[in-house]
Amino acid sequence: MKEKIQRLNAVTQNLILGTVTGVIVGYNLKIFFQHAGKPDLIWLLFLLLGPFIGYFSGRERQRVEKLKKEKMTLEESLSAVENALNKSKKKYRLLVERASDAIFLTSAEGRFILFNEATSLLSGYSKEELKKINLSDLQLEETSEKNHKTWLDNGIYRYETKWKNKDGNIVYLEVNAKWIQFA
Repeated sequence: MKEKIQRLNAVTQNLILGTVTGVIVGYNLKIFFQHAGKPDLIWLLFLLLGPFIGYFSGRERQRVEKLKKEKMTLEESLSAVENALNKSKKKYRLLVERASDAIFLTSAEGRFILFNEATSLLSGYSKEELKKINLSDLQLEETSEKNHKTWLDNGIYRYETKWKNKDGNIVYLEVNAKWIQFA
């Protein structure tokens, strides 16, 4: 018997429950009004309202169950997207942080914003020190107008320059720079 009830949908279950409740309440009201000597047609109203209320409450229950399933599906999808994003972030960090080339991001004024370990090793400055200095503090030569002809069609600026590292040694660099403006 329990298996059959579970197989009924929410509307049918609530319709049955509403009908039974309407009959019980209606019958009790009929008995009450008969003893009171008053008209007993009010029981008919409950007899009719029970199935009506049961039907609509069952529809609402069905809607809530559907919304719960949709929520679970969305949460699973969001979890999968978050996992993929985390994997991608880990791969990106591994690639950038472990690269043998210096990779760095500076502000328009030349302040180091983000950089990898190779940038620290090449410059001789610790991460904390690099955050406090400017790119121009490392460069021995200014990028001149003659170098601007080396802009490529894809927006990458390639040139050679020299840095003076923390120990005073000169480091020759081949630079591939790209201007990126963050919104």
